[in-house]
Amino acid sequence: MKKLTIALLLFTLSALTSWAGDFQKGMSAYESGDYTTAFKEFAALAEQGGVNAQFNLAFMYAHGRGVPQDYKQAVKWFTKAAEQGDANAQSILGAMYKGERSPTRLQAGGKVVRKGG
Repeated sequence: MKKLTIALLLFTLSALTSWAGDFQKGMSAYESGDYTTAFKEFAALAEQGGVNAQFNLAFMYAHGRGVPQDYKQAVKWFTKAAEQGDANAQSILGAMYKGERSPTRLQAGGKVVRKGG
């Protein structure tokens, strides 16, 4: 039983390390202007439920970074992040639905704000 527990722990740590590495790869790509790679990394993680990746993916859709600008997709991914309790995504969605801010002015300077994995 002890060996099984250790094996499960190692597998879990391995999976978490892999996830964090992919997120960091996406952030590095984004920061260097390689939006296509950043989008690819964030999209894979967002599909797996990564809230920070969902937020960044929504941001990229809202600003047309690495993909054509698509507000429908931006709302979809901000909603997924918001449903996981992301306060920034909730605030942005609220502002979008109230018509107080256009999606192109969601963040100052057009920078991805999520750096955590």
